[in-house]
Amino acid sequence: MVFAPPTARLDVQRLRRLLAPIDSGEAELTIGGAPAAQLRDRAVGRLIDAVYGHRFGRPGPIRAIRYPALVALGMSDRGDGWDVEMLVRALRLGVGIVGSSCTSVDPRPTGGVKAACAAGGRSLFHILRHATVR
Repeated sequence: MVFAPPTARLDVQRLRRLLAPIDSGEAELTIGGAPAAQLRDRAVGRLIDAVYGHRFGRPGPIRAIRYPALVALGMSDRGDGWDVEMLVRALRLGVGIVGSSCTSVDPRPTGGVKAACAAGGRSLFHILRHATVR
């Protein structure tokens, strides 16, 4: 399954590169990062590194995951924290994760610095919330 925001530009070649680690069995979850990480993505990456000790290069919003792995994650967040929940639960379950820079997202900001700070605060909340969920 592939998850992407509406501003993502995925052509066939990029999609193949995103899916290649899954097809080869190298990973169960592939994360597509934007060429220039957004403020929120950098903050999420650093917070996850601080809490879990796992460094993501650019944990962008585009994901490809095997269906059985998605089911095993037991995702429950239906709001804006689903992407953070997916990363945290995958780390906790030991799901094989590979980062990829094969995708791009429209770099236009969607609300400026104030919205980015609010999104960073929500991301911290979701990381800590999912860190304490069993």
